[in-house]
Amino acid sequence: MRTLRLRRDGVAWSDLGTEIVILDLRSSTYYSVRDTGAFLMTALTEGASEQALIERLVSSYDTTEDTARSDVDEFLGELLRRDLLEPADG
Repeated sequence: MRTLRLRRDGVAWSDLGTEIVILDLRSSTYYSVRDTGAFLMTALTEGASEQALIERLVSSYDTTEDTARSDVDEFLGELLRRDLLEPADG
């Protein structure tokens, strides 16, 4: 299972509590994630697998594993499309 993290090269981020702001320095694009997105992003700053993110949601929120899996897939897909993630081992 692959482990992903927020890209370290060309990305700056700041945790504002319930919101995390991310600046992609390559494209000069600003992103903001709140609530559960911010909750997941904190794990991705160091690296986390999809399964670890799912387990994190299920243990912290009133949700099923299927719903959490769908939400995590969508969240990771969006971050990957925006080129904000990289393999944690690379």
